[in-house]
Amino acid sequence: MLDINVLKADPILAFLIFGGLTYALILIIVLIIQLTKKLFH
Repeated sequence: MLDINVLKADPILAFLIFGGLTYALILIIVLIIQLTKKLFH
């Protein structure tokens, strides 16, 4: 897990990490939606 002290020391790195995780989650959700649309049509 990420340490809070590391996040305070390097907010840019923390922003990149959380931004990357959020972006990955959005991509996965979009892929799942696309797959379900293909399956049910």
